[in-house]
Formats: sequence, C-alpha cells, structure tokens
Amino acid sequence: MKDSRPTNSATNSSPRAPREISSPAKLRELQRVMAAALFRPLTPHWGMQKRWTDGSRMGEVAAEFIKPNDRLSSFSIASMTTIQVCEQSSGNGSS
Repeated sequence: MKDSRPTNSATNSSPRAPREISSPAKLRELQRVMAAALFRPLTPHWGMQKRWTDGSRMGEVAAEFIKPNDRLSSFSIASMTTIQVCEQSSGNGSS
C-alpha cells in the first residue's frame, strides 16, 4: 500500500505570501506562493480559479504579492499572467 503522508512540498497545503522579505528563505517562500498561484489548474472556461486552496478569495491571495493599478485588480493581473503562461507553454502565444 502506498504511503499517504504528504511529501515535503505538500506539507503546507495553503501557503501564503510572507508579509516581509527579510531573508533568502522568505524570498523563496514568496516565489513558491507566486508559482503556486500562477500554475494552478484553469477552470473549464480557461479562467483562473476564484478560491485559493484554503477557500479564501483568490483576489485576496493575489493582492498579497501583486499591486493593483487604477484599471486592473490584483486578481485580473494574475489571471492575465496565468493565461499568457498557458498560451506560451502550449505554443499558442505570439513571440
């Protein structure tokens, strides 16, 4: 029977961005959260999921590391980035 314990990479099922980047370890933590947010599976309609792994709003999570501007929310910026990454990785993006 396969061991059902989580691996090291899965021990924190809902990582959040650190409030302050005060060490290389905190920077790595931020990078892991950003990658986890951007590389989550898309919805069936090619959109970004509305909820984070712990059930909180994805917009709140994105706002922890993406600064909104006067036209776009943090969630919108993260969504566009996610879609661009998917298009580039599938070979559909324009270069």
